[in-house]
Amino acid sequence: MNKVALVTGASKGIGKILAVKLTQIGFDVMIVGRNKKQLLETKAEVENFNTNCVVTEPDLSITDAHLSIINRVIQEFGRLDVVINYAGGNSLSIKDTLIEMKDPIFKANTRTPYFICQEAILFHDKAGI
Repeated sequence: MNKVALVTGASKGIGKILAVKLTQIGFDVMIVGRNKKQLLETKAEVENFNTNCVVTEPDLSITDAHLSIINRVIQEFGRLDVVINYAGGNSLSIKDTLIEMKDPIFKANTRTPYFICQEAILFHDKAGI
């Protein structure tokens, strides 16, 4: 049975590179991102290494996004060994960010990754890992 990694921000850049590298060393991966086309390209690339890959594109600014991510990885693989939170973004500078934009940015960049880690730890505790 392969180890399982959850990689957010896996549709491009460092997140994608990490997902590919993990599969090269035998991990199954669940990749998370906003761009389905790029996620499917990442999936095609990682499946060249005879590993399993699940794609999901939740909105990380939604309050309970972390629950759907962790539940899905456990449902698909039955385990979770590594969490890499590389998702995040804000194309505006701090001086150009409006107050209305702050909450979704904060949820996607800070809150959701924090609670993904919390849920992974709780899963490990329940599983006796």
